[in-house]
Amino acid sequence: IFNIYISAIIPTLRGNNTSIIQEIKNNKQVKYRKRIAIFDKIYSIEFKLSLKNLKRNKNKYRVISSLLVVCMTSYIAVSTYINYEKEAVDILNEHDVDAELVVDATSNIDYISILQDYNAKAGNQIEYMEYKIMGPYVLVEPESALATDELVVTYENNKKSTYVTLVGLDDKTYNHYINKLKGKKGDCIIYNNAMEIEGEEELVYRYYSVFKTNVDLKLSIIEMIKNLETQKEEYEIIDDNNLNGNFILTENLIEGYKEIKNEYSRPTVFLNMDTYNEIDKIFKDYTSQKDYTSQDEQGVPKWMWNEIDAIHIKVKCENIIDFSKYIDNINEQQDFQITADYYSLEKQEKNIYVNILQLILGIIVSMIIIIGITSTISIINACLYERKRELEILESLGSTKENINKILIYECIVIFIKAIIISIIILIPIIKAIIKHMENLIILNKSFIPFKNICLFITFLFILSLSTTLYSTKLIKIGRTENNENFKN
Repeated sequence: IFNIYISAIIPTLRGNNTSIIQEIKNNKQVKYRKRIAIFDKIYSIEFKLSLKNLKRNKNKYRVISSLLVVCMTSYIAVSTYINYEKEAVDILNEHDVDAELVVDATSNIDYISILQDYNAKAGNQIEYMEYKIMGPYVLVEPESALATDELVVTYENNKKSTYVTLVGLDDKTYNHYINKLKGKKGDCIIYNNAMEIEGEEELVYRYYSVFKTNVDLKLSIIEMIKNLETQKEEYEIIDDNNLNGNFILTENLIEGYKEIKNEYSRPTVFLNMDTYNEIDKIFKDYTSQKDYTSQDEQGVPKWMWNEIDAIHIKVKCENIIDFSKYIDNINEQQDFQITADYYSLEKQEKNIYVNILQLILGIIVSMIIIIGITSTISIINACLYERKRELEILESLGSTKENINKILIYECIVIFIKAIIISIIILIPIIKAIIKHMENLIILNKSFIPFKNICLFITFLFILSLSTTLYSTKLIKIGRTENNENFKN
């Protein structure tokens, strides 16, 4: 309130106590410099008058520029910091479902009936998604389709393979995903981000693309074989049909599969369940014909990671505590076992910090912007009221309303450009400090500065300042006719 009162009353009192001659002259702050003739030819008379007016009223317009700078720097700095904090917390929060169940497909567990019974008894709305998963090596053709040499094995014939995660989605989830990406049924979706964790005390997440876009990609599932004589890697193709459809490369994950972003250090290929089951059948037929001496505990070759006959069910529910008790009772009452992991409570705790931080910083920056904008409007109005007699005399000397509006518009543009330049100079070290601080938690290949929101905010400030300036010129109409008659007399 004090800020607004001072910004309004001082120019108003000064305007009432300043003579018309001094108002027009007002040359106390002007430093005369040698004129550049070329500017006189390029710039319009209104623009040159606006520059002279800014020189004659430096102190007044410095306050306006300062307020605009405060609004811009506070909004840009805080919004950038919040964006980076959200991204850091988003990475730390690895799940966007409440729970995940794992059942053995060979045990014929009717998990759908179990979930439906819970929904009927508890009266809580529940959603579930089914998927299967395996991790094979795939031969990549052409080799130029690979955007990085990380996770890549090169063979003697210059062929290259990489490690991927295959995820088979249920029909509902797959159709939703493929429609969201505007693809066709049967297309393979590749989440093209691989992740690498760096650091010891503080984990740093680095992301990079594996496949290049706009390349006719072909993938073949292979077995990697170690040649004992040459000590080099060789391969044998297991399946070169099911992964040769149309590939859609994306950096957007379907809702419910957020943990894939940080759980696997390789790209993920999403398939419909029919395609996945066909690949799984080919894999089992192939391995059944082999005599592996190096196998894991489940009898699966070590070059292929696969959860044999495991069905994963992602669950979203309203009451995770009640749901966990229900599953525990089912496991106690039945002979089979349902493995369950619950994520909601951990996720909720991790979100507390960023939500509080966003609320506090949002309130602070909102107060700064509101006070700054209100003060700017008050000062603009007061300055124009102080110059009221000057503008009336300009009109009496032959200036049209359009001429006067042009002068004021040019003044507003010059002040705004000056404020933007000053803001950029101030913001460069601030943004660098924010990014450097956040790099202690996360390193990404792209910037999270909200350029779109920043441009919208700056545009809003400019339109508001310009509208205030033009609207305030209505004050000039007061006494204009009387002033014109007195001047003629």
